[in-house]
Amino acid sequence: MDGNRFDRLSRTLATMSRRRAVGSLAAGSLLLLYPRRAAAACVEGTVNQFACGTQACINGQFEDFFEDPGTVCRPAAGECDVAEVCSGSSFGCPVDRKKTNGARCSSDGDACTDDICQNGACVHVSNTAACADDGNVCTADICANGICTHPALNDDTPCPAGACCNGECVDTGTDKANCGACGRACGAGRSCCKGACVKLASDKRNCGRCGRRCRGGERCRDGRCR
Repeated sequence: MDGNRFDRLSRTLATMSRRRAVGSLAAGSLLLLYPRRAAAACVEGTVNQFACGTQACINGQFEDFFEDPGTVCRPAAGECDVAEVCSGSSFGCPVDRKKTNGARCSSDGDACTDDICQNGACVHVSNTAACADDGNVCTADICANGICTHPALNDDTPCPAGACCNGECVDTGTDKANCGACGRACGAGRSCCKGACVKLASDKRNCGRCGRRCRGGERCRDGRCR
């Protein structure tokens, strides 16, 4: 407000009696509906205080003294609240507002939660983001219900050694329990050679060990080419 109006308001406030002030504040509650000069005559010295200004009776008429535009009339109650400010032309403080739902707020330090504003409060909602690697190529590293989990990948998912089986990387070319595919086990007396179950004792192409072939008319007997 300008200096002259401020001086006039100061003089008015200085000359008020406590009794008149209490009475005028009670009577002035209805004046919130009239942000400009009231038409009716008033009692000299009456002052009504509002969130964004003061109304004082000077020379029988109410005069309005608004707070400067941008003056905070309701501070933010937290990081998900918004401070309200005076308009410079109204006594009332604007309606209380909150930050938009979904706006970012302070992190709780958990990679498995999203830190967002919800109805004026900072909440931490579970997500399905990737999380810390457990070092196993046959497990996924994913958030679930707010914690980092490591579920096994589907069987026969390729991995460096061969394929993932029950969450472990195995060589399906040589593993008797998973020969050629997860769960395909070789029976008694058979070995796994290049993903196939064979009898090393009699197989001409894998005689005694995987990859040893018998020549010409040789046969494989007891694991030896004869």
